[in-house]
Amino acid sequence: MFSSVIEMEFKAGMMAKALEIAEQMRPEFADLGCNQFLMINKGNDEALVLAIYESEEKQQAALPKAQELLGRLKEIYASMPERQGGNVIINEVY
Repeated sequence: MFSSVIEMEFKAGMMAKALEIAEQMRPEFADLGCNQFLMINKGNDEALVLAIYESEEKQQAALPKAQELLGRLKEIYASMPERQGGNVIINEVY
């Protein structure tokens, strides 16, 4: 398995707007072809996105759609996030 990890920082007070936009995009998350998608509110107008894919190839294939989705939030970012990836070495579900 392979993951995308995206740390996002929003302009002050814009987390509610970010969540509103993300909620509208939820049906499109499936278009990424990932097995799992999580958005975590870290507080202080910061969020972490984790997307889990079958392989690095599938993660790379999702790049255009992921960039398009991230771009919809560009007006409320404090700085543009970077999408990083890595092998999932432990994935336990309890």
